[in-house]
Amino acid sequence: MSSNIKEETIPEQKILHKAGIIVKYLPKVHTDNFFSAMLDKFQILKYYSEYYRILFMDSDVTPFCNLDYMFSHSMGKKNAIFAPNVVLSYKNEPSQGGFFMLSPEEGDYERLQDIINSRIQNFYNFSEDYGWGHKFNGYPDVWHSFNHENQTKWDFYGAYADQGLLLQWVKYEKSDVTIIEGDKLERWSEVNSSDHPLLGPIGVTEVSGRAKTIGLIDKKSDIVKSCGGNNNDLRRDYHVMNGEYLIDR
Repeated sequence: MSSNIKEETIPEQKILHKAGIIVKYLPKVHTDNFFSAMLDKFQILKYYSEYYRILFMDSDVTPFCNLDYMFSHSMGKKNAIFAPNVVLSYKNEPSQGGFFMLSPEEGDYERLQDIINSRIQNFYNFSEDYGWGHKFNGYPDVWHSFNHENQTKWDFYGAYADQGLLLQWVKYEKSDVTIIEGDKLERWSEVNSSDHPLLGPIGVTEVSGRAKTIGLIDKKSDIVKSCGGNNNDLRRDYHVMNGEYLIDR
């Protein structure tokens, strides 16, 4: 919530407090524009010492059911259904910036700021080949959305802003993410040994100044039941206030 809003002017403040909801205020930004506003959401990474998982939802997203399964299904290394980080593919983009879960760790926010500052120092020039720092290598290192398959350009909606940075962060920087694609759960992780069955390797890629191997380690479906529809498409569990579901029913 913006720090420009005074706490005493929010009529719901007492109701939220009684419900056990903690309200945190974002610090004032030096530059107020669409680009900076879209990136403010990543300040949730500052709370690494307070939370293991943080589920971000835009103010126009309403859940249909208890979303605790997002947390419980991501805990534990061997039997977890979700990775610590979870994003949704949407109609025209692989990582929806209005709903995602991150696992914050110490140093994450500073590292992400380095990525943003590097982009700003480059005068905001955005390459559809390299995006926020990674060039897609071709299948399986591609992106999917509801309306697109096997794409290799950073040309989706919001690629230059929060939605592109989100994909870069969870898949190539943290290298541990579940991407929800309808009724499929696509898991990507850094692979250093034979700990995981490697279904589709990206190969060695240079990220954050070091080489690492990222691969598609698992792909599950029909595991987590949707509460917002009659099938396993988890995107039916949320509703956007402009009248759309995160995926049409």
